[in-house]
Amino acid sequence: MNKESNKIIVIGLGESARLAYEYFSSGSNYEIECFAVEKEFLDKSEFCKKPVIDLNDTKKLYPEINQAFVAISGTNMNRVRERMFLIMKASGYKLVNYVSQNSLVWRDVQLGENCCIVGKSVIESGCKIGDNVTVWNATVAHSSVVEDNVFLAINSTVCGFTTIKKNSFIGANSTVGDGLIGSTVIGEFNFIKMGTAIAGKTANGATYGGGHIGFIK
Repeated sequence: MNKESNKIIVIGLGESARLAYEYFSSGSNYEIECFAVEKEFLDKSEFCKKPVIDLNDTKKLYPEINQAFVAISGTNMNRVRERMFLIMKASGYKLVNYVSQNSLVWRDVQLGENCCIVGKSVIESGCKIGDNVTVWNATVAHSSVVEDNVFLAINSTVCGFTTIKKNSFIGANSTVGDGLIGSTVIGEFNFIKMGTAIAGKTANGATYGGGHIGFIK
């Protein structure tokens, strides 16, 4: 990767953006050129010693950069992060991934765009990970599917053959699935609270936990 092609624009100005700066600066081949946010959130000119610009000015100020990373938390079931992802895609940007050097992502894993694989995460063979997914020191066991805009919090575990539908949040120290083919499908926009153990097929838009929930029929 040459010097010009490794530059990226990071979207965001909060803690997720600060962490993105740390991660990309110390453990990737990408170089952050600037941060960008929508005009109403533009309250500073510098962040992490990098310039901060209006999102609408990215093409004008940095026409040579065609790669970006959306560094926004899972607020509102990842809807904000999803919206910014779609804006950048529509503007012609390639959304890059961050994969920690300490994580294990097996060679046949299908990984989407704008994914953030943090710490000592494990994604085993046969898994499909959608766009805009965060895996935060979590485990995704073999042959599982994690759809777009999902957030897997610290120490959460997705058992083998499990499907997590789009825009769901799996809380810290939770275990999802029972390892049986097709038995566990977590519905869209589910919020699984911290420390929950759950399997089965859940309703869209539902909240479960905490504690042991067992099998949802």
